[in-house]
Amino acid sequence: KGGLLCDLTPLCVNQSRVCDGHADCPTLVGYQLFKAKDESGCDDCENHWTYMNETIEYILEMDPLQDPDFKYFHYKCSSGECASSLDNCDGGADCGNYEDEQDCGEFL
Repeated sequence: KGGLLCDLTPLCVNQSRVCDGHADCPTLVGYQLFKAKDESGCDDCENHWTYMNETIEYILEMDPLQDPDFKYFHYKCSSGECASSLDNCDGGADCGNYEDEQDCGEFL
């Protein structure tokens, strides 16, 4: 009661920990990255971007096959959603209006 149910597990996060800049909901399953539900939709993009920076560092540290020249960036969509380079061309409408899926070319 008074918490947020995570998407990937039955974990319930206390409301005081929602939008605090620290992801409490699981986000990494294998190599598939999901937005942390407890840090998504917050008014302040800074929390989301801080979390995503930490996630990128973790992925690069754990996977020696990742491109060390990977350029991570973040931005605010015209819809007001927070997005990052990981959201671009991933097949999901992270901006809500598919602007993050424009000019992607064809997927093989």
